[in-house]
Amino acid sequence: FFFGLIIMSVKSICEVGGGGIFLPLGGDAEQQWPNELRIVLYGLGLLYCFLGVAVIADVFMEAIEYITSKKRKITVKHGNETREFHVKVWNDTVANLTLMALGSSAPEILLSIIELTISNEMYSGDLGPSTIVGSAAFNLLVISAVCVMAVPVPRVKIVKNTKVFAVTASASILAYLWLLVILLGTTPHMIDIWEGAVTFVLFPLLVTAAWFADSKLGRGKTNRVVSINEEQQEQTVERPEPPIDIDDKEKDEIAKSIMNATSKGVPMDAEYVKNLGENMGLNERVQRSRAYYRMRASRHAFGLSLMSNWDTALGSPLRPRLTPVKDISEVVQGQASAGPYLGVGFACSEYHVNENCGQMTITVNRHGDTNQGFTVDFTTQDGTATEAAYQPTRGTLQFNPGEMAKEFTIKIIDNPDMNPDLQFSVVLQAPQVQGRSQCVLEVPKTVVTIYDDDTPGLIQFEQDQFTCQESSKQAQLVLVRTMGCGVQASVDYVTQDDSAIAGKDYEPASGTLTFHRGEAKKILRITVIDDMRYEKDEIFKVILSNPTGGLKLNAPGNLNVTELVATVKILSDDVVKSNVDLLVQMIVDRDTVMVGTKVWKDQFKAAWYVGGDKEAQGEASWVDWILHLLALPWKLLFAITPPCYLCQGWATFIVALIFIGGLTAIVGDMASLFGCCVGLKDSVTAITLVALGTSLPDTFASRTAARESAYADDCIGNVTGSNAVNVFLGLGMPWLLGSIYWTSKGATPEWKARYGPTGPYASYDLLAKYPEGGFAVPAGDLSFSVIVFTSVGVSCLGCLKLRRYFLGGELGGETLGPQLGSVIFFIFLWFLYLTLAILRAYEVF
Repeated sequence: FFFGLIIMSVKSICEVGGGGIFLPLGGDAEQQWPNELRIVLYGLGLLYCFLGVAVIADVFMEAIEYITSKKRKITVKHGNETREFHVKVWNDTVANLTLMALGSSAPEILLSIIELTISNEMYSGDLGPSTIVGSAAFNLLVISAVCVMAVPVPRVKIVKNTKVFAVTASASILAYLWLLVILLGTTPHMIDIWEGAVTFVLFPLLVTAAWFADSKLGRGKTNRVVSINEEQQEQTVERPEPPIDIDDKEKDEIAKSIMNATSKGVPMDAEYVKNLGENMGLNERVQRSRAYYRMRASRHAFGLSLMSNWDTALGSPLRPRLTPVKDISEVVQGQASAGPYLGVGFACSEYHVNENCGQMTITVNRHGDTNQGFTVDFTTQDGTATEAAYQPTRGTLQFNPGEMAKEFTIKIIDNPDMNPDLQFSVVLQAPQVQGRSQCVLEVPKTVVTIYDDDTPGLIQFEQDQFTCQESSKQAQLVLVRTMGCGVQASVDYVTQDDSAIAGKDYEPASGTLTFHRGEAKKILRITVIDDMRYEKDEIFKVILSNPTGGLKLNAPGNLNVTELVATVKILSDDVVKSNVDLLVQMIVDRDTVMVGTKVWKDQFKAAWYVGGDKEAQGEASWVDWILHLLALPWKLLFAITPPCYLCQGWATFIVALIFIGGLTAIVGDMASLFGCCVGLKDSVTAITLVALGTSLPDTFASRTAARESAYADDCIGNVTGSNAVNVFLGLGMPWLLGSIYWTSKGATPEWKARYGPTGPYASYDLLAKYPEGGFAVPAGDLSFSVIVFTSVGVSCLGCLKLRRYFLGGELGGETLGPQLGSVIFFIFLWFLYLTLAILRAYEVF
């Protein structure tokens, strides 16, 4: 006491009598070591702790990936058809802003919480909050620069979900503006309970807003297709130039590429496509989550794999795959073009005639190419009808160029005896074509039924549902006339949209279909548009109405209906679709690959070997060995984390989070010791060393996402969301706890000594302004750091917006100049932030 005041002496962490939660291990004896030695030891120790954080964060991400990739089965009714779909339990946007953001930012968030609750005994510190702001600056500026440069010229990548990006980008700036409001505005240098609560509640509000922007309510109804990732993983082997282009392509574009290759003579059969896919390294080409890129980048950069089968799933760099394929030039030379399509067939696949008709006429039509001349033979074949009922006939039809139809007659013999209905067939065979085209027999057979019924009959579709391949370019609906066909009759038809859209999926059609006397079956042809897109099966309807000539519509149990409806399902082309599916199936789907192992001991085996197993270790380079040996103690320690299959991944999640918390406490002690020995303030150590160390894994992950993802959402899109979450969780949670604690405790003697006129924060005069106490957060360096970051952050986002407008995308560039210009600008902003924040910390201005 001095004149009634408590004189407070605070020992630095690197001085005798000072210390952190765990360090220094040697106590006061270690504090007396030479300062130069301690700087080296603490600096190396800090780097090694960052490596440990990367290892356990990798395990933590495995748990998050396992949890968020779970699917559930739903049943959807579509007309009369019931379909089952598997959908994710977690919405991707919600997963990115909750568990995955927590996974990437866990060290920073836990550091802030641990510093408040344990290190500083519920007093606010500089290390945690400054680390969050410093990490935000590094993430937004440096990671954006890395991602812009990661996309090779001349490619450009855009943010696909612009509404979600707008929400997260706005939140990443507004979050720091909110910090200024509560630090300098409402209650300067003091956080009330409501301020801490609002900061924390902004987190679920952000998640809700982003989910709304991502949902149909926010973006309207859209058709979503599966994306194929942009670039193949870099391999250590050379691959031949593939005949199809799947880089930065979606399924419909792959389908078009396959069709183009087929037209050039490339035999895109299943075996060839499989070999081709393996040769192109497609096992990494699926749209991935943030967790996937984080794990893959960590393992490829540092050799951190703990799970052997995940090494295979993520595409181990130690085991490139190459499957021999046929030489493309030989294939093209050995295949001749099939030429234009040419088809021939009967105009009607079934005829009904009266036995007293004398003779009947049968029509044969040509379809497709009209420039070729050809011949086709026809002959009759007995069925129940023999030569006593008709005159057997055979012959050859000569189609000259331009001729579309040919007719021939068959004599029908009138038998005075009462007979049952009799049938015979007429078949087409042996087409001979002039030139290179091949002729397809479309309707090679027609059946003739002979009977005496002179009624007009009933008309109906042969079946209620028809299917056609999109590549066939036409749907054929069979209409059947029963119970008589002795007079001419007609019926109107019209198409109607369902999931298939007229003009986009098929050509709209309407008209009148006429059945001449004796005709019992007709084929109605609707043109289908083959857009060579990979898409779901689609449906349209054909409606019959207004029958004439005494004809009636035949609906089961009801002859008084005014309309008959048939549905036509357009099937995505079997050949193209199967080939695309085969390529996509070769991509390792994260939902079908087991995350981690099912045997706990296998984790220790995977941790022991370079690359996760003996095979990979045998192919490891000396760099792989060095990285493995450095990380080995951490890998063995964290192998005790439960496998992901236990408790649906939550056991791994909880244990890994505990490990991260403990290691983060050590990082906090080590960083403070190093900064103290070097002479750095905690706020400076936080925005430089700690922010850099905790953000490096995210940097590698974002670079990997920028190179391999089709869009920019997985890299810079996730950065903005993580920056906002860091404030709402990393500061909202500890500040809410601190405000509640100090509101209940009041101004204790220690609090008065700390914030009184003789304490380390005397310049803020907090005791005079808040005599009843409270949770004090002296703004000082933190508020200035926030102001600078907000300014450079707005500049960075503005630059990304300008890149979208002038260059066509946030990442990459058609030329190297604008790309390098953006990178230099972002790095300049980061150095500007560091320079101004450090100068302010040392009161240069």
